[in-house]
Amino acid sequence: MTNGNTFKNDEADEDFALKIAEIQPRLYGFILKRLVDRDQTLEVLQRTNLVLCRKATEFQSGSSFPAWAFTIAKFQVMAWRKAEGRSKLLFTDQVYELIDRAPAVEVDAVDVRIPILRQCLEKLRSIDRSLVQSRYRDDLSRSFDVDQCRLPIVVAQIMRSSGRSG
Repeated sequence: MTNGNTFKNDEADEDFALKIAEIQPRLYGFILKRLVDRDQTLEVLQRTNLVLCRKATEFQSGSSFPAWAFTIAKFQVMAWRKAEGRSKLLFTDQVYELIDRAPAVEVDAVDVRIPILRQCLEKLRSIDRSLVQSRYRDDLSRSFDVDQCRLPIVVAQIMRSSGRSG
């Protein structure tokens, strides 16, 4: 450690920062799968990033960074559940055990799913792809307004006349 910095040197700092930046979407998904709530997920992701930075010197070069990061994220989720569990319980411990997998298994599963999901999205019409991305990437509310969805006018009129909003 130099000058109070937890990192080894400038080159290591940059490499580590790149690794953290690259894994953000995967960590977000990993945490979201376990907490469901987006705001809680962002909070736990932020805490996970702080722990990753604090423990940067403990990371063994040559080992799997994603597995290490997922392990830290898993412990942060567990800490969050414990702290928040006093106020409300979403799942039992048995359900959490079913959801949780070993970090190495999770890394492999995410690596397999992402390209498949991208292929599926590419097969959608542009308007449908935009709708899916708005819902899941941009967190558009589940109660869509017909105009937001940009449905064809005929479908929108049918939905309005039947009293349905989406």
